[in-house]
Amino acid sequence: MNTFKLTMFFFFFLSLELVQVPHATSRYASFLFSFIGRGVFYIFIGTILLHDHVLRIIAGSIIAVIGLVYVALEFVPAIQVPENMRLNDYDDATETI
Repeated sequence: MNTFKLTMFFFFFLSLELVQVPHATSRYASFLFSFIGRGVFYIFIGTILLHDHVLRIIAGSIIAVIGLVYVALEFVPAIQVPENMRLNDYDDATETI
């Protein structure tokens, strides 16, 4: 059950990022601002779910495939980075600690 809670925490964090990017994200989780970084993160979360029950295996497989799609998008030159994944827009907003 702890794996489920951890996975829900990560996806809650990612869903918050789609609405408004927290200032600390660009500093501490800058890998989420590239297709490869976000794809590897999704693959990691998907492989964490790949055990025990059938629904977890299905959910983990779907998340891992989405991660593979993100990694593949990095190598497609026609795809531009969406606004919420542009790190330069958030560099000025970071606060110094």
